[in-house]
Amino acid sequence: MALIPNYALKRLIQQWCQENNIPITEPTLISSDSESRKRKIKKYDQAIDYISATKATVDAVKITDEFLVRKLATRSPDIQRQEAYELNLLAKSSMDNRRIITESGDIPFLMTLLGFREPRIQENVVTTLLNLSIHENNNILIMFVGAIDILIKVLQFGKMMEVRGNTAGTIFSFSVIDEYKAIIGDHNKAILALVGLLKDGS
Repeated sequence: MALIPNYALKRLIQQWCQENNIPITEPTLISSDSESRKRKIKKYDQAIDYISATKATVDAVKITDEFLVRKLATRSPDIQRQEAYELNLLAKSSMDNRRIITESGDIPFLMTLLGFREPRIQENVVTTLLNLSIHENNNILIMFVGAIDILIKVLQFGKMMEVRGNTAGTIFSFSVIDEYKAIIGDHNKAILALVGLLKDGS
């Protein structure tokens, strides 16, 4: 129910006024101290810039994610390898990006890619899932699409030790949630694969 100013729209109005030579009336700031008044105006402008920039960043991430996923849908392993790497970088950079990637519906597609045996594609997809799994709400979505079965297969048969290690890290993220402990424990193959990694890995 809280009302917040639409700074992005205000900035667009200001730009339109400037382009059309229409004077802009700034809010009156009551202060006897001119320096204090300048500081308030500066903070006001910074707030507008920050909120506008934040919205622009979110929109840019959504567009980038959509572009990468569309490219990942191609049949070319070279393109898939590169785009999986770019998506991994996007997921690494911030919690907001992880939320956007998940809300965009990328998880089922990532799980499909994870089933491929191409090591570099697997590596980037697993690392992306590991970064996404840091956010608890993302874990619910990842588990919902049956991720545990595919992750166990990667844990068993992954060709690269780093891929198997990051897969174990993703499963660890799931195990933080109580109800998922039982799901992971019910998979005897998961326990055996983790023990196997403990023997083989560093």
